[in-house]
Amino acid sequence: MEPMDTGPSQTGPRNQGHFFSGAQHMSFAGSTITNIGRDANYYITNFPGNKPKEITAADLLLHTPQVPDVFTGRSHLVEEAVNILCETKQVHVAILGAGGIGKTSVALHVMENPLVTEKFEGRCYFIPCEMLPDATLLIQGLVQAIGLQVRQGKDSFKLLLDYLRGGQHLLLVLDNFETPWGSKGQTEVKNLIERICRCKSVSVIVTMRGTEGPGQIKWHKLGGGSGLPPLELGAAKEAFCSFCSDGDLTIEEEDPILQNLLIQMDGMPLAIMLMAQLAREWPLKNIMERWNHQKTAVLKKFGMGEQENRLTSIEVSIKLTLNIVREKLSPTGEDVLRLVALLPSGIPDWLENLPKMLPDATMHLDDTTTQALILKKACLIYETGDKALKILTPIGEYIMKSFQERHNVENQVSVFYESFIDNLPRNPSEENGQLRLHIGNIYKILEIQIKRACAIGCKIFEMEVRAEFE
Repeated sequence: MEPMDTGPSQTGPRNQGHFFSGAQHMSFAGSTITNIGRDANYYITNFPGNKPKEITAADLLLHTPQVPDVFTGRSHLVEEAVNILCETKQVHVAILGAGGIGKTSVALHVMENPLVTEKFEGRCYFIPCEMLPDATLLIQGLVQAIGLQVRQGKDSFKLLLDYLRGGQHLLLVLDNFETPWGSKGQTEVKNLIERICRCKSVSVIVTMRGTEGPGQIKWHKLGGGSGLPPLELGAAKEAFCSFCSDGDLTIEEEDPILQNLLIQMDGMPLAIMLMAQLAREWPLKNIMERWNHQKTAVLKKFGMGEQENRLTSIEVSIKLTLNIVREKLSPTGEDVLRLVALLPSGIPDWLENLPKMLPDATMHLDDTTTQALILKKACLIYETGDKALKILTPIGEYIMKSFQERHNVENQVSVFYESFIDNLPRNPSEENGQLRLHIGNIYKILEIQIKRACAIGCKIFEMEVRAEFE
């Protein structure tokens, strides 16, 4: 395959990298370095003595996960995708949602379904886009996955399009598509995916973080507009027990500690898997204690040489999503995120109540609603059927731990709930209906105020004692 240069040829001294004494002749000009969510990939295109880095079929295979054996609570989604793929001449399916919600697992089960394999006569190709951060490398990856041979001097993109337009039905699974989509070359990536989807015999499955599929393409969103939902408690229990079944280890499904742990995991498959692997080493009581003290820091694989990445650490997975969305967030957006994480009941009737909870932002013409929509589209928060903004517990715990505490936000919410209580309707049935939606939040605000009052009281008492003995 003809070498491809993925970066501009820049030879100025500001673009030369000298890492240690004696390395003055090692130029890194023309290299493209991407760092997304702490997973660094280096594509060296102009290293002395080396040919440009090319994507090979072996690279793709080594980055392709196996179809997971533990797979619960998702069979209806697989059936939905299989039916629409097999009953429609051409369709494009978007598997969307939060990081760690199980998008890749669903895609693999759909692709390996016998009905899908039969319809596409085995022409189903899985492309791990995490290692393909721009349009040029995406083309290389597609060419290698399909097995096309590029002759010297020929255009691989033209070869790819000619093949896709050839009339043979095939299925492309573009996994973790947020990596190329979030790159600086998004326009080129958009043009590429739209050209591919216009090939009438090609169906595409894309998995990516968020609630929107890429480009101006009609996507069938699997699981609805908000992406894949969390697992129900029964499916979460089944998955947990399957993950930690190991020799003599047995887990009682009705164990109240297990029930509490799974409620804290909030149906996130990655969190459930990581928690189950801890259960192979520690009793559930110890895991619960560690969760109460360390929160999301405990949700990772432990072991000699175990590397932290989005598949082995819930915190790395959340950071990846935050990195994708952070440039679009204003300080008000961060306040909205922390507020949703703070309030146990979320923000009921959020379109009306959110601006009232953060009036300072409204006064400064910063749109809380727009910032909330950005967070929703990134799947950091979600909207319930009764119009409340909420957050999955592991994400919320990480936000509370990593975002700086903002007393100003808590003060504004306290004022909101003082007014809310004062203006409750006098009719008991109406009062109870409104109060029920907010009661968890009211208790949380009272808890914060009591802690502050106790801290102030302790300081005053300490000052009085000190003054008495001076």
